[in-house]
Amino acid sequence: PLWKLIDRHLHQHSLILTCEGEFLMKDNIYEAAIQETYNFCKDNSLILIWQYLWMEWYSESKWPLWARSPCENMISI
Repeated sequence: PLWKLIDRHLHQHSLILTCEGEFLMKDNIYEAAIQETYNFCKDNSLILIWQYLWMEWYSESKWPLWARSPCENMISI
């Protein structure tokens, strides 16, 4: 389940409609991804996993290195 969550965050983009038929801005995608990942880790008592994910994947400096949403004008494949 955690891997699927991260994989979904990887593929979210402001040029791709959500399941609800909405376009999300890159900042909304980022904030929602952080909140969703944090809540998942908290609900499953994965405090050390959250610490790792924040420091190495979800921090503001790391997010653009792997997520597709920061590149607003194009979609990488």
